[in-house]
Amino acid sequence: MQPSRATELGIRILMQLAALENAALADSAQPSRHTSSSIAHNIGAPQTHVAKVVSKLAELGMVNSTRGRTGGIVLTPEARTKKLGTLMQELEGPRLSNYRVHDPCPFDPECQLHGVLQLAAQQFFDHLDKTTINDIVPEFPAKAKLA
Repeated sequence: MQPSRATELGIRILMQLAALENAALADSAQPSRHTSSSIAHNIGAPQTHVAKVVSKLAELGMVNSTRGRTGGIVLTPEARTKKLGTLMQELEGPRLSNYRVHDPCPFDPECQLHGVLQLAAQQFFDHLDKTTINDIVPEFPAKAKLA
C-alpha cells in the first residue's frame, strides 16, 4: 500500500492547519486564515501541489477556502475528527480502496490472492480509522527550514 504524494500532502496540510489553529488559540488569538503559499512554505512542498490538494480538501469538506483579499484556508470542524483511513480513501479514490492484482492469477478460478490482498487493504484502512487528524497534530506548527 503506497498512498500518493497528494494524499500525504493532504494529511500534512490538515495537520499544519490544525497546529496553527491550536497555536493561535493558546495565545488567545483568533485563528487566522492561511494561504496555500504559506502552507506550502511551512511544510516544504511546492505551492502548485498544495493549491491542488487544498482544492480537493475543500471539495471533501475538510477546509473552507476563499479567494481574495480577505480569503484564505481554514479547517472545518469535521476535519479534526476525520478518520485517517476514510480520509485516505476519499483522497485516493478507488486507487487504493479497490486494490487488485494487475495480472491474472495462474490458479484461477480458485486463486485466493485477490481476496487476501483485498482483506489486507481493508485491515489497513480499518487500522488507520482508529486515528483522527486531531490525534496526530503536532504541538507546534511546522517551521520551514531556512538553508
